[in-house]
Amino acid sequence: MKSCRTEREPSELERSIESKRTLVAYLRSRPKHLTIESFICIADLLQKSGWNLEGERWRKGDLWISLVEAAIVEMTAQISAEKDRLLRKTVKGYPGKAEQFKTFS
Repeated sequence: MKSCRTEREPSELERSIESKRTLVAYLRSRPKHLTIESFICIADLLQKSGWNLEGERWRKGDLWISLVEAAIVEMTAQISAEKDRLLRKTVKGYPGKAEQFKTFS
């Protein structure tokens, strides 16, 4: 039986990281207007990532910030996690080297 969560290939992780970096750069440019499609996509991503809309702001833990700020925080966290997974996959690919890197965890 196949697992619901499949491991992504390194090339998929690299594309995902680059795509999210591009989105973060765009959001940091403080766009004056988002299309309704962009707003819905970002809101969906935030909601799936544990953010809650309260009034006009998004809340997660102690943070209570705008949609754009929340998207930047969430995308940055996801980029960091994906870079970590990619690094771990890369290290696993080098026999005998994985033990050397365990001290950094």
